[in-house]
Amino acid sequence: MQPGKRGYSRQPGNCLLIALMFMLTGGIMNSAADDEEEVPKSPLRSELRAFTIEKTEDGEEEFTQAERVEPGDVIEYRLRYRNVSEQALTEIVATGPIHESTDYVEGSATASVAMTPQFSIDQGGSFQFAPVTYQVALADGRIEEREATPDMYTHVRWRIAELPPSEETELRYRVRVR
Repeated sequence: MQPGKRGYSRQPGNCLLIALMFMLTGGIMNSAADDEEEVPKSPLRSELRAFTIEKTEDGEEEFTQAERVEPGDVIEYRLRYRNVSEQALTEIVATGPIHESTDYVEGSATASVAMTPQFSIDQGGSFQFAPVTYQVALADGRIEEREATPDMYTHVRWRIAELPPSEETELRYRVRVR
């Protein structure tokens, strides 16, 4: 299978959205009641919100909290990170998967502060700045470098060098449902 080429089966929209949110939030939430020891509070708070985007008659974008999605819908994910400690946090890595039933919308990854996103085409195994390239072995033994298309992207990632105390940053990216 080529990098980024992902097989998928169509699932009802709610399942897709739930699966995306499950993956983005880590899928598991620890609770002090589940463990005998109390889980220490993280100095970093995160929030994930998903919106569907529609164009109004006058061409403006209208955002609605995503509850159900259909093929062709565009979803914007907003990941908000807030430093709730009294010290600066450094080297924060924020990664958002791109579900196999969606395609990344080229140029849509943005941040509230100057950061350049990186992308993966190998399920998060490695990341590159756009344009993402990969190598293909040809029948004659030569290696050819090719440029990945956004539909091959499997993850988007940002590196937050520093998040000062009580500050927050918001990261956004869009996908189109197949």
